[in-house]
Amino acid sequence: ITVANQIIEMIASGELQAGEKLPSERQLQELLKVGRPSVREGLSALQIMNVCETRIGDGTYITSLDPQEMTKPFEILMLLAKPSLIEVFEMRELLEVGSIRLGAKNLTDDELTELVRLASLGPTLIDSPKEFVRVDAEIHRMIANSSQNRVIRNIMDVLQRMIHISRYMTTSFVEVRRQAAVDHMAIVTALARRDTEAAEENMKLHLRNALNIVMSFDEKILTEQIIAKRE
Repeated sequence: ITVANQIIEMIASGELQAGEKLPSERQLQELLKVGRPSVREGLSALQIMNVCETRIGDGTYITSLDPQEMTKPFEILMLLAKPSLIEVFEMRELLEVGSIRLGAKNLTDDELTELVRLASLGPTLIDSPKEFVRVDAEIHRMIANSSQNRVIRNIMDVLQRMIHISRYMTTSFVEVRRQAAVDHMAIVTALARRDTEAAEENMKLHLRNALNIVMSFDEKILTEQIIAKRE
């Protein structure tokens, strides 16, 4: 077991807490029964993962263990992989259809009321892309959180930047916004009925509709519209 893994296990067990100062390198050598190079290598790995941070003249500390900070390295790796829009939507379908299956059972009445309100805003925001993206993102966030599955939520957090880029690209088209407004209402209606099967099918259809509309545009036109939108 590597030094990094041993320290992570100590954090997971509660032996080490967020914000706590780690033992010195010499103490870690004795505690973990490893050499100095192994300790330094392990601490470097933990710093890359945002689990530890070195304070000059003071030592090494466990970070706040903020999930958003800890997932940044993985987020960067995902972006560097340069996935295609199709690959991103395939990933979204796997995660979001799965999460809505759980959400259909777990959503509270208050959450459903809020989802209905958000979905109702869609048709009024067709000509307001930025506001539409905000509402779209909130609908998908609420559904993912309603799964009450921490693994799904954490994965979605890691992939959030990539998902945001795909959402930005697709909703830059008014045709996508029009269709998404209809799709959101169908999804929320199914959730309100606690109809798991319909909720899954409507989420799948929603994601595929967005991708198909964008892919129907000539690649040159697509690029020009995205560039113009950013400017």
